[in-house]
Amino acid sequence: MNRQLLLHPHAPIYAGTALVFGLCFALVYGSGAPGNLAKAHSQVPGLLSIDGCEQCHTKSGITNGCLQCHEEIRTQFQEDSGYHGFLEADRGMECAGCHSEHHGVAFPLVNHESWGAQVEDVFRHPHVEFTLEGSHDQLTCHDCHGSGPRFKLPGFAGFPREQSFLGVDPQCETCHVDDHSDGLTGPCLECHDQHEFSEPHFDHGEHLVLSGGHDQVTCGDCHVLPLRSDVEDGFEENAVDLPALPFPFGETRGTTCNECHGNPHRIEMGASCTECHSPDHGHWFGGREKITPALHSKTGFTLSNPHTEVSCDGCHPSELSFEERHPDPSSPGYQRRPETCEGCHEDIHEGQFDGKHDHCVECHSPLTFTPTQFGHEEHASIFDLAGAHSAVACSTCHTIESPSLVRTFVGTPNRCVECHSDPHAGQFDDKIAKDDCEHCHLANADAFTVGHFDHEEQTGFALRGAHTRTSCYSCHLEGTRVHRGVEVTVNVFADTPQNCASCHIDVHRGQFSDYETCAVCHTSPEKFSGITFNHDTQSEWPLTGAHRDVPCAQCHTQELHADGGQVVRYQPIPHECGDCHDIVPDAER
Repeated sequence: MNRQLLLHPHAPIYAGTALVFGLCFALVYGSGAPGNLAKAHSQVPGLLSIDGCEQCHTKSGITNGCLQCHEEIRTQFQEDSGYHGFLEADRGMECAGCHSEHHGVAFPLVNHESWGAQVEDVFRHPHVEFTLEGSHDQLTCHDCHGSGPRFKLPGFAGFPREQSFLGVDPQCETCHVDDHSDGLTGPCLECHDQHEFSEPHFDHGEHLVLSGGHDQVTCGDCHVLPLRSDVEDGFEENAVDLPALPFPFGETRGTTCNECHGNPHRIEMGASCTECHSPDHGHWFGGREKITPALHSKTGFTLSNPHTEVSCDGCHPSELSFEERHPDPSSPGYQRRPETCEGCHEDIHEGQFDGKHDHCVECHSPLTFTPTQFGHEEHASIFDLAGAHSAVACSTCHTIESPSLVRTFVGTPNRCVECHSDPHAGQFDDKIAKDDCEHCHLANADAFTVGHFDHEEQTGFALRGAHTRTSCYSCHLEGTRVHRGVEVTVNVFADTPQNCASCHIDVHRGQFSDYETCAVCHTSPEKFSGITFNHDTQSEWPLTGAHRDVPCAQCHTQELHADGGQVVRYQPIPHECGDCHDIVPDAER
């Protein structure tokens, strides 16, 4: 029977037909496409099979197939927005016209063919009002479109794009910090352009000529940023201050002198400031020549003989600060009174206050000598009786000394160490000798509160990030010291270790012998996971080619340490190809 089939005259035709059908079947179901898909599409499950063709090549066209997955492009078409909305309205182009497929995994879907030429040379953002001019014309695409979160399609969360040109808002604030008002003072292009940012087209003289002392003030001295509220009701209690900015432009304090400057005269002089002071004066001294005896009497001190012959500098020396030159009559220890007592009364203090308090009425009432009017506020000019000191009786510190039997006020010890024991057992003797306890502690505190202590300046160890929230006593523990021959228990501040290992456990279990330099990799002061590491320069294995896309954890795996804990292996790491890859010998290829 088989011999008869072979000798049949139509046998060659039947065999050839079967061979053609077999070959077609192998080609269709073997490859599934005229060429390999691009990298992004080849990762999508189902696209590589013969049934996967219909996901893109739909009956209504390949563009509709593309838009089934690419929702972001479909949105641009529907809303007539973005570059694709611009192309659709202007040209009505198909997806495949710019993004060709089946050229293999190495062929990018967005390429020079997509744009028609080199992007950097010809693409001028025709779909948005923001065109590239001036300094922006020197930027590359990656300067604006190379940062930010990686784009993911809603249906493909596991496939983030390596690069995307979507989502950049063409506003100055998108790329630049607003040094003026954190976005509250209007468009930047009202004063700046894209050519020379440091030379704004703004003339301050159109609003206020900056002359005299005004040319020395900073922007923030006059321009006050308004409060803003993050809630819709806008109530003032919900408003928050804006951050400190170097060039704040907001509402001005005002246009008259008293809207920016306090009244230094402390009384109402009855005239506008410009009647005595010119805006061109670099200092307020220029107004003194306009002060008449009638105006001076309003200060409470009438210029009568012999004061009528005294020059202004005789009582108000120009070389002193304003507060020293014109002290506030209501301040403690004020001495410039027209009354005197010393001509009639004996000085019971035997000259202790000569040159310090020349007028008796500064402490005593003109009507009764006791009680005195020298209280805590007045005492603050010599020694501030704040905190616990406010409850100490005067006679505790000011005692009667023999043989004169005069109560001592001047020369009374006022250093902490002269009345209080050292709770630090001599750890800060050098600082106490220089600045007393106030080197670290506030003099006006109710308790022994640490005040103006710059940890970095004083110890060389800057408290940044998480360290700023750490209690002092977490590092400065109790210990024993011998002070003046006695062993005492105190919190140890001096010679506190500053290296990481003194407080933190080595999570790398000794893989890095130079443990003192944790900051080489762990640069964030806020958290240990903030790492800056250049694999090319800080390791023996530069990452090149495909190795750059390999996740760190694929080579640096976790392993069980001898102490029972998990540790990530960083070194030593095998460097030979065969350690990670299956190498096929030449003989077996």
